[in-house]
Amino acid sequence: MKKLSLMAGLAIFLLVAACDEGKKNTDQSYESPTTVAPGPKTIDMDPFQVTYEDIEEEKMKLSEDLKKLKAEKAERAQGNEATEFDQLMNQAEEKLNEIGEKAEEFRSAAEDQQKDIYDQIKEMKKQVEDKMAEIGNRFDKNNS
Repeated sequence: MKKLSLMAGLAIFLLVAACDEGKKNTDQSYESPTTVAPGPKTIDMDPFQVTYEDIEEEKMKLSEDLKKLKAEKAERAQGNEATEFDQLMNQAEEKLNEIGEKAEEFRSAAEDQQKDIYDQIKEMKKQVEDKMAEIGNRFDKNNS
């Protein structure tokens, strides 16, 4: 009986060892529990790492959305409403231009000033988005 239980224990041990060995051989990226998972590497403790290119990309997305909204003018506003639509669009476009100017200021600013400038840019971006939402809500598509 002892021999049988020893043999069964040995068989289970060998089976588990073989399974683990097979896993290691087939999966090159296997990581042991002590291995640190790859992820974002942060050397600098300051999480603020926005670049000028990031700001320009955000500005381009806003600009594209604004152009799409402007292209819908005929569907959204006729007559007197068209004038109001244009005024609101101009306000949004002016704010978008200000974002471009702030982006240039951001590029040439010292690192300690960039966060404050970026906060201003985020506020301007929110104002443009709010203005576009106002236009979208005030002037429904296919407005008659």
